[in-house]
Amino acid sequence: MAEKDPFCLADLTTEEKCEELARPLSEATRQWYFGNTTGLPKLFGELRYLLRSPVARPHPLAKKALVASTRSEHIRVLAMMRTAPKSYDTWNTPTALLEVLAQERRTRAWKWATAAKKAASLQGALEMLPMYLTTGALALGTDPEWTQGMRHLAAKAREEAQENCLNAGHIGRLM
Repeated sequence: MAEKDPFCLADLTTEEKCEELARPLSEATRQWYFGNTTGLPKLFGELRYLLRSPVARPHPLAKKALVASTRSEHIRVLAMMRTAPKSYDTWNTPTALLEVLAQERRTRAWKWATAAKKAASLQGALEMLPMYLTTGALALGTDPEWTQGMRHLAAKAREEAQENCLNAGHIGRLM
């Protein structure tokens, strides 16, 4: 018998669904779920739980304000977080998010600039979460660990761009 996915309600019996939905959330998660953007879920598993929320149906004017490519990228990075290894569920949320991005960078052989772009897309997607799911927004940019991780990714992307220009013979273009 296949192992049940604890983050997929379809795999659970009715009794298990009731137990899962009645599970107490941390205060930060509860604040975030009910619309407080300052509450950052403490554990990645709580974030993954909230990412199972029903799909939002934003007003067409709000939806049109987003460029289609941005919306698609946001949906991709949210899906990446949903499918992250379950071993990260007990990790601090920013730590787990950065580790998922680091794992994807290694697995897919992303350049540093791509990893920085994905991190920025993730931050934007979580800040605009009510456009995608029926939950509150998550202000990830206020977390010190996340902001330091973003700074590191940006610095590595700049270094990589300079190295690429030097290797291509374009000395001084980025200086």
